[in-house]
Amino acid sequence: MQLSNLELFALDKLLHDHQPATEALRSSEARVLERVDTPAGFFAVIELQQSLRDVGEFAEREWKFKLKSPKKTAGYFVCWPDGESTLCLEAVISRGRRPEVLTAELFV
Repeated sequence: MQLSNLELFALDKLLHDHQPATEALRSSEARVLERVDTPAGFFAVIELQQSLRDVGEFAEREWKFKLKSPKKTAGYFVCWPDGESTLCLEAVISRGRRPEVLTAELFV
């Protein structure tokens, strides 16, 4: 599966200062192996067609967010490497209610 707009948005926020990884994720060869909606957000496993070593290794990264609506809803995106060429991405609503549909336009 292709990365969704929301996954690309989250990864852009998480990896904004890591250009080689961002470029590898935006390539048409990056693909989602698994995507699951969770009660608190979503979880995805993303495969790159190259080793993470080739794009420069990185540790777990987190980006805290607030939503425009519903008000007072907040949470975080987190991603971490998982093996040679995959990474995991998770969105967690930690305060407030999770909207039925998460879109990039909802984030402040």
